[in-house]
Amino acid sequence: MAAGIDPRLDELRGAVIRTRIALEAYRSPLTDRAVAERELAVMESLTDGMPRTGAAARAAQAADPEGAALRHSLLMIFGALGSVSALTPELGELRRAVDRFGVPAQRVPAAGRS
Repeated sequence: MAAGIDPRLDELRGAVIRTRIALEAYRSPLTDRAVAERELAVMESLTDGMPRTGAAARAAQAADPEGAALRHSLLMIFGALGSVSALTPELGELRRAVDRFGVPAQRVPAAGRS
């Protein structure tokens, strides 16, 4: 890896690629396969547009307009594939990679709790 390159980008790209490969290998019919494939493509395109080094990367991290889009894509992918136990390792890796960007997950309080 070249000096100065944000390792989170490489981690996220790798997680997207491994999730795509696992999804392609999972040949059973999935109602929302197209949704997952589309959102993986969105995640990949977002990482291509993120600055990789220096001040530009730090500024992007502070503003993080892509962070919400990454979290949205992750939620869509989990909605489409979350019940497929064969993909659990890849989905976990993808979630950890998105979490490294500091995008806070939205917590919904349980009913009756504040």
